[in-house]
Amino acid sequence: YFLDHLPSDMIPYWDFVFGQGSLEPRDSSAAAIASCGLLEACKYLPDSDEDKEVFLNAAHRMLDALIDLCENRTEDQDGFIHHVAHAQSLNENPDGIEVYGDYFYFELLVRMLAPDTEMFW
Repeated sequence: YFLDHLPSDMIPYWDFVFGQGSLEPRDSSAAAIASCGLLEACKYLPDSDEDKEVFLNAAHRMLDALIDLCENRTEDQDGFIHHVAHAQSLNENPDGIEVYGDYFYFELLVRMLAPDTEMFW
C-alpha cells in the first residue's frame, strides 16, 4: 500500500488521502522509517522473492530523494532532514526538522552503508 501510494518523487505526503500534485506538506520521516522497514523485511526474504528487489529498489530511491529533496544544507537550523510533518492536523511545525526524522535518516544510512550492523530494536 505504501509503495503504491507514493508520489513520483518518493517522499510521501503527510497523509495518503493526498495524491500526486497536491500542495500538502510531505513527510520525510515517513520515507526514512518506511525505507528502514523495507530493508528489515528484505533480510527475511529469499533472494528469489520478487518483492525483495522491489523493496530494495524503493528503499534506495527514497534515500536518494531524501538526500536530494530533504537534506538540510544550511547552518541556520539544527537537524539533518527538512519536511518532517509533525502534528499536521494541529498545524504545529508542519514542514520542519524533528529529532525522530533525523534518527531514522541516520538509521537508514547505517542500514545502507553497513547492512550487517546489529540494530537495537
